[in-house]
Amino acid sequence: MSGADGLMDIGKGYYIPGAGASNKVKKFRGQINNGDVLVPVTTTGLGNNTFWDNDDWNLIGNPYPSAIDALLFWNENAVNNSRIQGAIYFWDDNGVGSGYNQNAEYASWNALGATSSSNTSVNPNNYIASGQGFWVYASSNTDVKFTNCMRSAATSKFFKQNESNSNIWIEVKSSKHDNNLLIGYNSETTDGYDLAFDAHKLQGNPNIKLAALQDGDEFSILGIQKPELRMEKRVAISVFSSDTGIHEITLNKFENIPSNMNIYLYDALNDSLHAIQERAYSFVLKSNVNVNNRFELIYKNGFQVSSELTVKTDKNDTVNNEVTSVEEIGENIDVVFQTGRININANHSIGVKVFTILGALVKEISVSKSGHSLSTEQLSNGTYILHVFDQSGNLETTKFIVQN
Repeated sequence: MSGADGLMDIGKGYYIPGAGASNKVKKFRGQINNGDVLVPVTTTGLGNNTFWDNDDWNLIGNPYPSAIDALLFWNENAVNNSRIQGAIYFWDDNGVGSGYNQNAEYASWNALGATSSSNTSVNPNNYIASGQGFWVYASSNTDVKFTNCMRSAATSKFFKQNESNSNIWIEVKSSKHDNNLLIGYNSETTDGYDLAFDAHKLQGNPNIKLAALQDGDEFSILGIQKPELRMEKRVAISVFSSDTGIHEITLNKFENIPSNMNIYLYDALNDSLHAIQERAYSFVLKSNVNVNNRFELIYKNGFQVSSELTVKTDKNDTVNNEVTSVEEIGENIDVVFQTGRININANHSIGVKVFTILGALVKEISVSKSGHSLSTEQLSNGTYILHVFDQSGNLETTKFIVQN
């Protein structure tokens, strides 16, 4: 090493050129580390500036000749002792080996889960390799602690799922680039800032960005409080792209999400709702614009996604009033599915919208206390989402199929 005394400090992280460097073989010599290792981390008082100028980020690394268990490291330093917060961040230069470049990005990991960089679909696993450097965000001027009990001989390449976490991974794609984020909940996550579960979005790939918004901050991993039964939870989403044209948002992975938890993507630009669990949503973006007030993820807890209601329209049926299903979809709101129509009854005034599965609004009505009968004969065959909302803005949804 050049500069200073030429010695690497134990537990500190360093950038070492990789695939693009002229000398790809790196040699290290010295005493193998064993036992407890304390690594100083510092704060500046200037906060979590994600553009790497006068901030509280510290580059450290695994000091042992073996992998360490990331969860044990995290519990010691973030959960049980508030030395660091947010996540562990791994730099991925896409094999260029020349530091910052147009394809470089960060992968992140914490106790809630992990997000991949834009260069791979593989999330960081539950282990930190020998000699691996990573960024952490310091909560105070203190020492991060590595111990022998964290060491592991594991070589698994797969992230170890935690059955107590209920997570979804959302991805945005342009024709050239992609980016992803993780939103999840467990018994400890809240709607406020959680030191062990909320990871700020770092400035990596300049071409595309997808982040969850909370109190004006951007997050690559966001923990939320579990949505209550028959209630909705909204999470604002920020999108940026250097490309103009068609983009796509996809829910590409989920774990431990109950079958009665519906998740939608709302687009405020055209007031449309999309069943993101079932298919990707395509939309158009202008280049180099931060879009912060357009998209929301909506969790709806309490409706069975997999059991769709079928409404048949038989014009030759002389009875034509057979009740096929009755749904109580909100407080004092009943939806009666009959052959050829849907009857909506409530003891207070409500609004009703019907969307196609692609999010197009096809019907919008107001329902008084006396109720309303909605004909399905004008609807094409397919799957629809019924929106019911009261004057306070509380939203209830259910899904049905029309078969003419």
